[in-house]
Amino acid sequence: MVAYSATSFERVSIMKNKSSIKTDLMLLEKYLSRKQVPVIEKNKITRFKCADEVYPYTNEPLKLYYDKNLDNKRVLTVTSSSDHALHAVLAGAKDITCFDINRFCKYYAALKIAMIKKYDYEEYLDKMEDLIFWLTKYEWDEDTSRIKDFAFMLFDLSSYLKEDEKAFFQTFIRVANEDGLKNRFLSLLFLDNDPFEMINNNDYLTPHNYTKLKEELNNCNIKYVDSNVNKLRNKKIGKYDVIYLSNILSTLRKDDSKLLVYLRKLLNDDGIIYDCAWNVNDYVYSSKVKKYYDANSINLKDGHVITTFFKK
Repeated sequence: MVAYSATSFERVSIMKNKSSIKTDLMLLEKYLSRKQVPVIEKNKITRFKCADEVYPYTNEPLKLYYDKNLDNKRVLTVTSSSDHALHAVLAGAKDITCFDINRFCKYYAALKIAMIKKYDYEEYLDKMEDLIFWLTKYEWDEDTSRIKDFAFMLFDLSSYLKEDEKAFFQTFIRVANEDGLKNRFLSLLFLDNDPFEMINNNDYLTPHNYTKLKEELNNCNIKYVDSNVNKLRNKKIGKYDVIYLSNILSTLRKDDSKLLVYLRKLLNDDGIIYDCAWNVNDYVYSSKVKKYYDANSINLKDGHVITTFFKK
């Protein structure tokens, strides 16, 4: 019997890339130029869709609770803004798998990573701030100079982007020029009025850690999976030492304790799951959860509650 290895997952990912990019480009074009987007995957567990707005950065205090030592650990995390994955890289993780039902998240993640690799600290912050404030507006496409600036930046980043990532943003620019946009690409967070919030929440956005992250990004492997959280086992992605769920458990329409039991099968022995919410949810006290986990909740000053689930 052949044991699972990360390379086997990578081979499957490569095989799926060609069909995946065609679907992603179709979804992007229809999402940007129309109000209604075709449904390619039934989803009854959350309100999120396969084509949707992307969070520009985390709105949770990741710098206060992420594991600072992830050397030699496999990490599974929601893709979202990519900030969870970037913190994992900063902490020493070399093998990171990101999942998200929103198929646009992986391209935004690739864009941020390319920018970090290319630009120094101050230039990254300036360009990212402009990008966020621009792409969170409905009317941004009325300023054609912005589209040209974005096209120039993509050319500047071309050596750091894969072919499918370049094709995604080239389609983005073409639709913006030809049809205009009916939907914005980035979600307008209530924090977006304060650019320092992005820095305050992210430990990698300090000069020293930014330089460290820039170096570590060349020595790690980040993979992306288009999947809802309850279908990850079908992807045959193996097991992990740490899982970052962000606030996924708080958004579920179904029994979240069942999801935690399900995710246990994706954890190595002594594995850990991190959950971020605005309060201690009932699933912490569920008999199902207590059977498989020891849970510990910490209240942070900003109101967030971090619950850590340790696999028994």
